[in-house]
Amino acid sequence: MLEVFAPPGGASRAVDVPDDTAGVRHLTFHFDNVDETFVRLEKAGVEIKERPRFAVHSEMLNKIAFVRDPDGIMVELAERSQNRQG
Repeated sequence: MLEVFAPPGGASRAVDVPDDTAGVRHLTFHFDNVDETFVRLEKAGVEIKERPRFAVHSEMLNKIAFVRDPDGIMVELAERSQNRQG
């Protein structure tokens, strides 16, 4: 379960957490196909942070991409590598 909420009167846009500060840097969601998901989000006008690319940790993930939600929070789209499927 993921609970997401905001103050009743709204909140200011999120800012990225500085590298030397504790806090949540982004949320990650797994998708079967990052490229297809990215295309759909881009067509819908979602703010793009980083286009799909191969992941550094290829034993775990195949591709990743980053977008921002409407509040400015960074969201990672992740596609599991073939040896991690299932």
